[in-house]
Amino acid sequence: CAVACQNIIAEILKENNFDNFKMFTNHLRVKKAKKLIKQGYLKNYNIEALAKASGFKATNSFYRIFKNETGLTPKMFLENLS
Repeated sequence: CAVACQNIIAEILKENNFDNFKMFTNHLRVKKAKKLIKQGYLKNYNIEALAKASGFKATNSFYRIFKNETGLTPKMFLENLS
């Protein structure tokens, strides 16, 4: 099943516009970050804490991936909620 399952997963990811599993997991992490921002997380914590809480190990990767996915920095995303 290993190879067959990998092929099925790869096909499903491609059908949903994800090039690979890493891209999919980063999408889920950004989704979590957006949810936390909407819930007011940044009132009590900084961006570094938000990155960690969203599953990112490096803040610079978080910024880059968040902006690539949303077109906005986390701070800009927060400002656009108002």
